[in-house]
Amino acid sequence: MNQVNILGRLTKDPSEKRTVQNGGEVSSFSIAWNRTVNGERESHYFDCVAWNRGNYKLADYATELKKGGRVLIGGELRMREYVPQGETKKQRVYEIVVQSIDNLDRDAAPRPSEATSIGAMHEASHEVAADVADDADDEADPAPAPRSRSRARAGSRA
Repeated sequence: MNQVNILGRLTKDPSEKRTVQNGGEVSSFSIAWNRTVNGERESHYFDCVAWNRGNYKLADYATELKKGGRVLIGGELRMREYVPQGETKKQRVYEIVVQSIDNLDRDAAPRPSEATSIGAMHEASHEVAADVADDADDEADPAPAPRSRSRARAGSRA
């Protein structure tokens, strides 16, 4: 199984969506994840690529994100080799091929509805059930905090 989930912040605005040789549309971005080890702060950076495939418009959605925004990225870790222009030695790049993006900023605009995978619909039904249970628990609280989060998810590839 090759599944990566990382919670971090965008290091810069995602690249504009571009069309590659095979006709696919892609957007690239990086996220930073911080941790503290022995009192020292460490930062780790992860390159991500989001594709538009059929009804799954992850590249379009990624271009709406902003530098510094908190995101939860789910996807597969891939290694890609290429030869830089003017060189003869291959370079290796490890990147996350994005399968889901959760925008965790409170002021995030809701994502337009699109077709999602059955797994995402199943997950969404559990979130609705959890919200209903939370609402029942919050009846004593006259003003519960608003919950805002937008999500994009791709179906699994064959």
